[in-house]
Amino acid sequence: MSIPILPAKLTPPPLPASYIPRERLDRLWTEWGGKRLALVAAGAGFGKTSFLSARARELGPQCLWYSIDESDGDLASFLAHLVCLADSREPAGEQARTPPAASGTRGAGAAGTASAAEVLALLVRALRARGRQALLVIDDLHLAAGAPEVLRFLERLIRFLPEEGTLILASREPIDCGTTKWRTRGEVAALTADDLRLTAEEVAALYRRRFAGATHPESVFRRVVARTEGWAAGVEILLQNLEADSAPAIDAALARVAAAGTGWFAYFADEVLRRLDPPTQDFLCRSALLPRLDPALCDQVLERSDSRTVLERLCERNLFTFAAGDESPGFRYHRLFREFLLEQLRRRHSPAGVRRLHRRAARALARSGAWADALAASAEAGDPEAALRLVERAGEDLLVSGQYQAVESALARIPEGDLRRHPGALFVLGRLCDVRARWHEAEARYRQALRLSASSRQRAELLRLLGRLHCRWGRYAAALALFRRAQAEPGSRHWRTRAGTLVLVGVSLCELGRIDEAETRLAEAVAILRRRGDRFGEARALCLLAANVHRTRGDYRLGRETVQQALVAFQKLGDRRQVCYALCLLADLTLAIGETREALVQAAEGLRLAEALEYPSVEAHSRQTLGRIALLEGSLAPARQQFETVLRIGEALAEQEFAVMPRLGLAEVCLAQGNRHAARLLARAALASALAAKVPWPIGRCHLLLGKLERAPEPACRAWRRAEGIFRRIGARHELHRALLLRLAAEALPPQRRRRILQELMAGVARFEHDFLLREVEPEAGARLLVEALRQGVEVEYACAQLVALGPRAVSPLAALLGDGAPESRGRAVVALSLIGGDGARAALERAAVRSGEAGRAAREAVAELADESTPPLRIRALGELEVHAGPHRLTHGGWRSARALRLFLLLLVHRFRWVPRDVLLDTFWPDAEPEKAANSLRQTIHVLRRTLEPGLPGPHRSSYVRFRNEGCRLDPGEGLTYDVEDLEAALQQGERLWHTGQKERARERLLEAVALYRSDFLVEHPYEEFAAAEREHLRDRVLRAMERLLEIRATAREWEELALLSRRALALDAYRESHHRYLVLAHLRLGHRREALAGYHAYEAMMINEMGLPPAERMRALAEQVVALGPVSPAREG
Repeated sequence: MSIPILPAKLTPPPLPASYIPRERLDRLWTEWGGKRLALVAAGAGFGKTSFLSARARELGPQCLWYSIDESDGDLASFLAHLVCLADSREPAGEQARTPPAASGTRGAGAAGTASAAEVLALLVRALRARGRQALLVIDDLHLAAGAPEVLRFLERLIRFLPEEGTLILASREPIDCGTTKWRTRGEVAALTADDLRLTAEEVAALYRRRFAGATHPESVFRRVVARTEGWAAGVEILLQNLEADSAPAIDAALARVAAAGTGWFAYFADEVLRRLDPPTQDFLCRSALLPRLDPALCDQVLERSDSRTVLERLCERNLFTFAAGDESPGFRYHRLFREFLLEQLRRRHSPAGVRRLHRRAARALARSGAWADALAASAEAGDPEAALRLVERAGEDLLVSGQYQAVESALARIPEGDLRRHPGALFVLGRLCDVRARWHEAEARYRQALRLSASSRQRAELLRLLGRLHCRWGRYAAALALFRRAQAEPGSRHWRTRAGTLVLVGVSLCELGRIDEAETRLAEAVAILRRRGDRFGEARALCLLAANVHRTRGDYRLGRETVQQALVAFQKLGDRRQVCYALCLLADLTLAIGETREALVQAAEGLRLAEALEYPSVEAHSRQTLGRIALLEGSLAPARQQFETVLRIGEALAEQEFAVMPRLGLAEVCLAQGNRHAARLLARAALASALAAKVPWPIGRCHLLLGKLERAPEPACRAWRRAEGIFRRIGARHELHRALLLRLAAEALPPQRRRRILQELMAGVARFEHDFLLREVEPEAGARLLVEALRQGVEVEYACAQLVALGPRAVSPLAALLGDGAPESRGRAVVALSLIGGDGARAALERAAVRSGEAGRAAREAVAELADESTPPLRIRALGELEVHAGPHRLTHGGWRSARALRLFLLLLVHRFRWVPRDVLLDTFWPDAEPEKAANSLRQTIHVLRRTLEPGLPGPHRSSYVRFRNEGCRLDPGEGLTYDVEDLEAALQQGERLWHTGQKERARERLLEAVALYRSDFLVEHPYEEFAAAEREHLRDRVLRAMERLLEIRATAREWEELALLSRRALALDAYRESHHRYLVLAHLRLGHRREALAGYHAYEAMMINEMGLPPAERMRALAEQVVALGPVSPAREG
């Protein structure tokens, strides 16, 4: 009997109108051409047939196609179609894809009588005749899974395939055709559902096919991918249901196609569920109720013992069931498929039956300790009492572990009347609102719980939480009253509760300006925690002591030492959030001391950690410090950017502190730009926030800045006097000194009163080491006041040292003192100018040298010492290998006569040609030596250094390059110095300025120049010299910022090769920055270098997990998914 041949089965099916080429999948054909076999296994609707059909149609006669249906489980039918396929020729035009048996049964008789061996030989000859890259595609092979004769034939076909041919088997589930041997030989390629999933870019291309010119952000399409898991049929159904081109229309379509009986659900019902036997359908529907498909859990809830076997089979058959993919041994359903199954469960079982199943699941989950899932199941079961018991038992632990959504969903299903009867549940609900930043709602819930609670310990905790909310709002008096009530509760007598309350009391007292009381309470808390061995609590209390007492008072060094103790404790405990907090605080205190570069390193590290840990309050503090550093350096655009970011974070957190300080920072930026009006508006807004909170310290800070914004002296001095009064009352010494400094610089005071204030100021800044205030915060006023101190003989040594530290900025007021000061003060001015050096100091001394008297003689000597002897200037390269040119002499690392002289040169170089105090030199090089021996060693080392730089220097002549006095030593490089570090900083500064003014192309040129100058780290051959560490980190951080700009420019310009090279260089400097890893992976992704892209991601992932103890960032995981979606790439191709 003739076997009917269906031509449509031997022709690639037509492509859907919406089909788009998928480059990442098309690249697989090059690889498959060198393989014997390619297996394509994916569930219904993943687009495998469309993908194969598109390629088959492009290849034309080189590709033979056979779509199996249910009738082809019969070997005779199967062979008959293969004979017709093998007999096909290559006619021209549209008939090229139509086999000779296209009409009726022609050729079927011969096929029916041919043996399997004859058909096999015929098929092999047909493939060989088509030459290299010949393909045979057999689609829908799962329909013949129950036909062993067909599978045996395929096994023989695979064995005898010609070298020219490749067999592609496409199926909804894996089919065993004896491929193990070929797999071990590497002759089998595979394509799975994971490879076929659509990416956000591909979904966007499909969308633009439907709506030409659409420009939605990528996040819209990522949302579609997340909802559909890249399932092609699901995306197509969604697009068919779109009624308009808009993001809301997409959301509406997502909801519409999920409705029962339509869209996705109709597809699952027709293509998946109806093809399964009833027991499997029942298992799918009932197990979909569980939050995870753990086999043991399924056995308990479904009351069976074979769940693992069933789940493994479903996974093998690609029935929208996948391995969990993490460390757990379970499985999961496709999200949309699970929604469909839950709908089927509600249709097939009564509501009471579904609730019973939920209750059974809740009990099983609670027994296993899965509290969040148990809570959700109890709520779904409509059992509020059970849900309330679980909330009261495990709710707070769930919040601590970050499972907010689970608690919130469960609580939302509990009737309000039931909630109001359970103080424990109200307590948990209040905590949930607290962490969700719904603070007013949290306050209401805490008060409800407080009224109902009979537990003294719970009442104490509720009072503490209410007090913390008031602290957040700046209501410190109300907070203090609540903390006092908490202390009075019998339940607060436990040492941990007592110490925690003391800490909160101390913080509130400090904010109210009662610093001495605050210090007492915080010290009590530290003592309790130390006595009990609570290292974490002690370290946390030490941080708060430093932040709220030492910092406010201006005891910055004591505060830094305190925070360093806490930081070490947090590092030993491995608490990364607290390490991040301590780093942020340490940076703030280090900046206040004046160690700007070290503060920059600490703040940048704190910011990096805060972003990785999603710790917004610490991120805001770190950015505030970075903004202040940028402001001090004159980088106004970066400073503005940091302060504006802090302000946005503060608005999101609704914290009072971030309503004041960033506005003051922005006001100072505006003042530096000459925009007094904008600065005044910002400062007044900050003052309004501070006054509303009634916190004295920020109120005083606002008055300080408002005084600087006044043009007339009298209103300015009135504002400073207000600030002075506040700071005196609360004991804020640093800010008091700043107010006194500004007053003295601007206000006309009676001589005796002026001298008294000057003495108080100079004694205070010397005692508390507030040098930074004079040198960097208020340098102009500081220089004038220091010169006045010299004139009046107030703290002369300290004033002279600070003027020298100010350098060229002090020359003008010192020159004025040379002209009108008393002889003694003129002599002090000469000493200071000679130590400062430079053209300005030399010119001032030359003018003074023509005068008679002791001061004139000293000026002439100083001029002689500073005179230019026509010595060639130094040329220094310190970025990378050290290289020094002193005239004709060239010195490299190995050319120094003395290691000690080299170290001295490096220390002087780090101080950038400024005077280095003698004590600093002795403490650095001879810390344990007797003073006289150390001084002698210093003189000898200076002698060797001079002879190294100037080998021909005559004995009695002064060195041109190394200046030395009893007070200190410095390098004098001469006029016309060439120093690569200064060239680097000039290029960086200009590049940053151009960047922030929008001149991106010119900024690019200067930043590229800077990166080229950075051969390697500063003094890279001397990694263990501590005095060079801060300079090294400062320069590296600035270069990394430049590289960040350039990476952004390269990525925007789609310069992928250059982006990859620059990313690798950036990673060599800092392997911990996520952006560097991201740009490297992105570059290789866009270049199609899958192996390199995956290697880059895996290096980042290993670093995050092994070194930082954190999971990879979400956007890096999303990027990795795009890389994986490229599919496997052959070594030959990638090579």
